[in-house]
Amino acid sequence: MNFKELNFELQHELNTLFAAWPDAPQLLSHFDSLNLSEENWILIPKTLAGLSPAQAKIVFSALLKKTAFADIVAGGGSTEVLVRITALTVLSGVAPEEILFLVSFENQPDEIRAKLSELLPEKKDAFEKLKFATASLFLQDALKDSSFGQSLLVRLGMIEDFAYSSKWMEILSGIRNGINRKVYFSQVLNRKLTGSLSSVPEELRVDVEEIFRSYEVALEGRQLFDRVGMGSLIRRFYDFDRDFFLSNFAVYKRVFVDDAERFLPGEWPVLGLFSKEGRLAACGDFSMTFYKPGDIGTETLLTGEAADVYESDDDYRHSPTLIECLSAISGRPRVLSSAVADEAFVQYDADDEDDEMEFIAFQIKQIVERGGKAPDIGVVYERYDFPQKFAPLAVKYGLDCMEYPGAGLILPLADAAAELLEKNINAPALEALKKHFSAKQFSAACGWFEKQLKRFGPYDAIKDRNSILIGDLRKMKERSSRAVKLVPEYYSKAYQFDFVFVPAFEDFIYPKGMKMIFYKLAARSARGLFLTRPLKRAPKLYWKKAFETEPSKLGEFLPSSFERGGGPGLLGRVLKKLL
Repeated sequence: MNFKELNFELQHELNTLFAAWPDAPQLLSHFDSLNLSEENWILIPKTLAGLSPAQAKIVFSALLKKTAFADIVAGGGSTEVLVRITALTVLSGVAPEEILFLVSFENQPDEIRAKLSELLPEKKDAFEKLKFATASLFLQDALKDSSFGQSLLVRLGMIEDFAYSSKWMEILSGIRNGINRKVYFSQVLNRKLTGSLSSVPEELRVDVEEIFRSYEVALEGRQLFDRVGMGSLIRRFYDFDRDFFLSNFAVYKRVFVDDAERFLPGEWPVLGLFSKEGRLAACGDFSMTFYKPGDIGTETLLTGEAADVYESDDDYRHSPTLIECLSAISGRPRVLSSAVADEAFVQYDADDEDDEMEFIAFQIKQIVERGGKAPDIGVVYERYDFPQKFAPLAVKYGLDCMEYPGAGLILPLADAAAELLEKNINAPALEALKKHFSAKQFSAACGWFEKQLKRFGPYDAIKDRNSILIGDLRKMKERSSRAVKLVPEYYSKAYQFDFVFVPAFEDFIYPKGMKMIFYKLAARSARGLFLTRPLKRAPKLYWKKAFETEPSKLGEFLPSSFERGGGPGLLGRVLKKLL
């Protein structure tokens, strides 16, 4: 069914929406060529409802162009834009199984599917078939996939037993010191991340390249890879046997990437290889990166076409003071007292850590008493010991709290795990889980169980341990409906709250790079953000007085430029005369 066959009201509504695109006739021609059903034509306005013209332009760009990047400020709706792009792609006739959606955290797929189903309930069954994955796990599975006889790793002459690791920086640093100390670590790191030696002085380029190649060999020898390393292996195999890769791995028509600021320039062409048509759309806050999507050339993307790039307003990013910036852009008032505010940004300077936690617990209690829901309140912390210190105080105020993402991962499996332990009451919990759960289920559940098992002594009977764990698991779902979420800063991007508390917020003015972290935190808050800090903190170190060192008397014998890698020191001159 083409556009002209639709009724007048629907035509007018679509024309209004398509006006956001500079070439509206091109957009109409594209949809006409798809031969959409009347039902899908009707759902297009519903899919685009509520988008700003700038956001609609990003959606249309992803639909028409091979590669589209959207530089959207934190809290500006990058995930929402990708949700609309995905829904419109399904309406355009692309099978859900042919859409790859890459996320940062394992709990994000459920949240995105829920948003898609809420947007278009008519297509809920189709959205369940979408392929979601984190980039690192997806690349790892691609390298180890042996359904075609031999995995890519074996075909490259390597063994499959490798580990996803972050030890590469330690290895890279060690190899650098062994070849040339005049080479700065940042130069080798820049070569790794950008794939270019352009920023390295001419006289050091040979050594930098040798260090980098030695590092790659060392990683392969130890079977350690990071995400960049796995992407490099896939690109190496693509160059080695392009036809085999395209016929067996380029099985998706579209690749969508959320949190695009987490990726490096050299990773985009690798991700694009998995699309049989080279179609890629990515959204994120690129102000957190060292590059802009517009810097990625056509030769890098392998599509032969320049990417469409859209940037949001930078005013939100570059305000000198975070709290003033957030207050101004949201229209929510700035509150400097200790009073509870439902829709505000609250700063509070506590006397010490105990006073800070009392303030947080009291404010949460007040919000709940006035009708707020505890699960919609999040405490985003940085110090690892915060949950242990805060939990007893929460009980004092009649509050319950649960640690995420651990609790979020175990919740869907709580009933099944409880039933399994009841049937195997005398078996060690982790052994029973590993035997009866799938690898994915065991991976999700083991973190929670390992933490809970630390509560027991070495002589507690296994049956008694399991009985207590069963009781805890049975209460999980009921607790989750009334418990405040405690989330480490690293995982905060995966959650959305009505109210967010950020303890130990040491300063309210940050340089540009540091501010990005707190934009991410502030974007988690729909109504209120509470920033607290203790003016007096418990000591973190054991030293009671400063540990002062004196310069070594051997310093005069060492090379004068020892720190920079060599030079004619006294010892060197003496040895030269003797030898």
